[in-house]
Amino acid sequence: MTLLIERFWYTSRSTIGQLYLNEADPAQTYQCDTLEDPVRADPNPATPANEAKVYGETAIPAGRYRLVLRKPDRDIWSPRNGRDLPETDGCLLHLLDVPGYTGIYLHAFNDPGESLGCIAPGTRDPGIPDWIGGSRAALTRLMRAVDEAAAVWLEIRDRPGATA
Repeated sequence: MTLLIERFWYTSRSTIGQLYLNEADPAQTYQCDTLEDPVRADPNPATPANEAKVYGETAIPAGRYRLVLRKPDRDIWSPRNGRDLPETDGCLLHLLDVPGYTGIYLHAFNDPGESLGCIAPGTRDPGIPDWIGGSRAALTRLMRAVDEAAAVWLEIRDRPGATA
């Protein structure tokens, strides 16, 4: 199974995209919107380091990542919020092998200040920039789909030119 995020709306505080579910079917199915930190272009992509990355304030690079449903034996601490990450049914969606990043999850939140590089599923409201609603409900739906799949990948694509 592949989840696809197409990033469409960019501001100085956030990036909002749309998430599609594709089960080896060319017709992709829209699932929800997504909220991330702002995308920052790497000024020197030939080097392994992303010189534009600001810790806790930069979206992960576009690319393809393995996504696993984690059923942690302990709570996952969020240094940004000073509390445990919100879980749904005791599970988290964890992205693996993101270059230059660790601890990247799909989890419920509403504002880019809660992100720390992670991605929130939910519903975009064009009247409220840099915000997403219905995040817990969207995460619950995604986790059900992921839980039933043998292998899950998340592909992220940037679509330049759009704004919030």
